[in-house]
Amino acid sequence: MEKLKSILIANREKIGFPVMLKATGGGGGMGLVVCHTSQEVKDGFETVRSRGETLFKSQSSFAIRYLGMLLMVHRSRAVSRIHELHVFGNGQGQAIHFGERECSIQRRNQKVIEECPSPFVEKYPSLREKLGSTAVSLAESMKYGSAGTIEYIVDDKTGEFYFLEMNTRLQVEHGITEMVYDVDLVELMFKQADAQLSGKGGLSADYLKSLQPSKPVGVAIEARVYAENPLRDYAPSPGLLQMVQWEQLEGSRIDTWVFTGTQVSPNYDPLLAKVMNHAKTRDAAIKGMDILLSRSMICGPPTNLEYLAAIMQNETFQSGHTLTSFLKTFDFAPSVIDVISAGAYTLVQDLPGRPTVGKGVSLLMDANYWWKLGQIKAGNTMQYKRVSLEEALSLRKKVEEYLVAIHKAIESGSFEGVQALETTYSPSGDYGKAVVVERPAKGNEPQVRYRQGGDDHLLVEYGNEQFDLNHRCRVTALEKVLRGPDAPAWLKETLTNTVGCCTSLLLFYNGAKLDRERLVKYLQSLEDQLGDLSKIKVPCRRFRLPLSFESKEQTEATQRYMETQRPHAPYLPDNLEFTAKNNAFSPDQLKHNLLNGTLMTVVVGFFCGNTVSLPVDPRMRMASPKTNPSRVFTPEGTFGWGGSCGSIYPVDSPGGYMMLGRTVPCFDYLGYKDGFSLEKPWLFQDFDLLTFYQVTEEELNEKLGYFRSGRYKFEWDDVEFDMAEHNKLLQDTAEEVKQLREKQTKVQDELVAAENESLQKWREDKDKNKVDESTLDALLADPAISTIDSPMDANVWKVLVDEGDEIKANQVCAILEAMKLEISVQAPWDIKKGKVEKLLVRPGEIVKAGGRIALIRQEN
Repeated sequence: MEKLKSILIANREKIGFPVMLKATGGGGGMGLVVCHTSQEVKDGFETVRSRGETLFKSQSSFAIRYLGMLLMVHRSRAVSRIHELHVFGNGQGQAIHFGERECSIQRRNQKVIEECPSPFVEKYPSLREKLGSTAVSLAESMKYGSAGTIEYIVDDKTGEFYFLEMNTRLQVEHGITEMVYDVDLVELMFKQADAQLSGKGGLSADYLKSLQPSKPVGVAIEARVYAENPLRDYAPSPGLLQMVQWEQLEGSRIDTWVFTGTQVSPNYDPLLAKVMNHAKTRDAAIKGMDILLSRSMICGPPTNLEYLAAIMQNETFQSGHTLTSFLKTFDFAPSVIDVISAGAYTLVQDLPGRPTVGKGVSLLMDANYWWKLGQIKAGNTMQYKRVSLEEALSLRKKVEEYLVAIHKAIESGSFEGVQALETTYSPSGDYGKAVVVERPAKGNEPQVRYRQGGDDHLLVEYGNEQFDLNHRCRVTALEKVLRGPDAPAWLKETLTNTVGCCTSLLLFYNGAKLDRERLVKYLQSLEDQLGDLSKIKVPCRRFRLPLSFESKEQTEATQRYMETQRPHAPYLPDNLEFTAKNNAFSPDQLKHNLLNGTLMTVVVGFFCGNTVSLPVDPRMRMASPKTNPSRVFTPEGTFGWGGSCGSIYPVDSPGGYMMLGRTVPCFDYLGYKDGFSLEKPWLFQDFDLLTFYQVTEEELNEKLGYFRSGRYKFEWDDVEFDMAEHNKLLQDTAEEVKQLREKQTKVQDELVAAENESLQKWREDKDKNKVDESTLDALLADPAISTIDSPMDANVWKVLVDEGDEIKANQVCAILEAMKLEISVQAPWDIKKGKVEKLLVRPGEIVKAGGRIALIRQEN
């Protein structure tokens, strides 16, 4: 390197400035320095030496004239291009080339667009022969073996070219060469390797020369798709790819490693894909690329898809004037939202944000007055007024007519005749009955109630609020008929959704278009059609799921619960031991039941396809209270027990079911994994049968890894559930179950008393440190007092200051915890000097968004 530096400085006038120093091992612009003076050459060598050693473990470098600055036209416009020749040698002194590629469009010396052949060379065919012959001569002179690329800087004015570097490997953009010359370069590399390993030295000279193409066929263009943010100087943007959809055209090729659900790491190059298109002409290739880039979709972190499409649409690019300076004058202004600083509740959504209820419902009400965006916000209060169905539909009609009138007025430009919407209403008081019809039980057909819910919902309830798999069977049968192909056209047009829940079925329908009486009458006719289902065989699926009774994540969740929510309770620290005791089982008996019994899926819904199940054998059924308060975090895949049912937690979430073990989650919100889809991102369905087999924590973690990467295969078989056999089991075990329930009732009464005692103690402990309201009001009235508030609903994990402590601006005073996130709470930024006057919370308490954590007295 010292010798090269001396030669370069000594011959600076002959060589001329500027010059470019480059690390020999470098690529993609790394280890490159441009020098304009002798002093910059001296300094530049040191920089290149350091970068070469750090990045490539080599200090070697070379120097060339820098045409990017040397070749000037009209003051500042560079007229250089970057061309590269793809060569292939047999390692024995023979080599060929597969034409040139143009790679002039670069940003920070990183290629963005590549073309084969070069539009410039196409205008000067003799240049291809010159470039090719020099590249082949260089490869042959060193007896180069396998694929490689030799890069040149080409003068756009004269066609003169200068050696830049050789990349002794397969280039990223090799695909467009393969498309134009109909060659598989990777296959050829394997053939060369095979020939070397077999002792032949390499491919034969005759075979290699036979592969030399005479000219390119058509044009291929490649664009590199990156996870990068155009608004932030194209900085890498790692994150979760929530949807990946590639457009496909005849002649297109997309080389990619990403798919829906891929997590783009910040630790590697942000290249996501190479989008390529091959066509007969350059214009056709550009048009195809525009379609591919404009119609492909990547949701998640920002990408340069739109940026690349804009290049395809640029007139300068389309003309073939693709110089190295192209991107310096290329103007790109995307229409996007840049979140500079997100708060705890920052959310960007389309309108409407949540158009459907999906699987589950928590509130049914009349929507007639939800017509004004921003009419209600968090923290507001509201008062419900009961109305009849007829009144609700009448009010709804008025709102719809008003909105239609507004729409027409906007279109016509005149609001004359538009009557203001009345915003007050006094109900008649004649509400009618919530239970519209009650159909009595008949033989093996259960009692049925039809209950109105709001103006668009009807609830069908079987039995008298007593769970029975016979009722669940009937819910499934009714839903199948309602959603089946033989349903009447008027029902298909107005029934929007159905949600089964244990012994009931909720119907979502358009109340403005479907008369309720007609719907109820039809539903009653279906009951006659269904008849006695006590002996039918129901087609279903039997799943075999792994279950681990050990889980580091569940142990940590319990520990955090005890630290931040409730320190003591009968169910702490071992949920499984408590649940077993609460049902007169030993822990081993409970585990045996889970591993040898069968559970039936009775509810899929409420939250992310949450799957609720019940043991088929009544002797294995259990009851358990939920944690009080609920955990703020439960690991995905947790199998818990609450009330009389088990539940598989589909995602990390809050929850109160007792954690008994952990399995593979049952929800894929991106819908790309095996067994899931965007339309049905949950796995299980009503009447699925669940069985478990025991695995170790390590084995489960391996399966979870497969699940998260989309490679896990769920095990299940198509079977039939025999209702007659089940009903016989109920009869045969009735006395045994009765005795078991008596034992369970006794221990449950004892544990309820223990829970009440524990709750009382916990609440008393919390009340001891509460600040008197009058004291708090007096302090808040003092102008020298300011507050430290919680940014969100959370648990107090740590309080880092004491009363009387001095405090300064932005000092972290407390750490909150919510969903495994630790949120630091700081003192106000404008406090110059102050002290902690009063602490209002302590570890383990819950604070609301905006709730006061401490009072600070500012001092002069």
